[in-house]
Amino acid sequence: MTGTLYGLPLSQRVDVNGTPYSGALLYLYQASTSIPANSYSDFGLTLLNPNPLACDAAGTIPQFWLADGAYRARMTSANGSVVIFDFDNIQTIGPSTGTGGGAGGAAVDTTAIAQTGDYIWV
Repeated sequence: MTGTLYGLPLSQRVDVNGTPYSGALLYLYQASTSIPANSYSDFGLTLLNPNPLACDAAGTIPQFWLADGAYRARMTSANGSVVIFDFDNIQTIGPSTGTGGGAGGAAVDTTAIAQTGDYIWV
């Protein structure tokens, strides 16, 4: 029941000159609204993050986790004068059940994956 937004956590945001957006603010909302959504700093969804999340001095967005669902992510410069992006209806990715591994913990078919000693033709 936990996921994250693909490509956002731990990514660096820079302007057109390559200068990091130090202190940029990431606002998370419920999809298609301006209703704030809770984000968490742990996979178990117990440690609530502040909203907005602030980038570090290098413009890196901190790691965060969300409950399953769709969200809106809006990032502004530290003073709010520049909207860096505003994405809507982003679906969380990650396991919907269990503690990880995807596919709800389904067994892996070992005949369908590469094995030690397999030839790889390039």
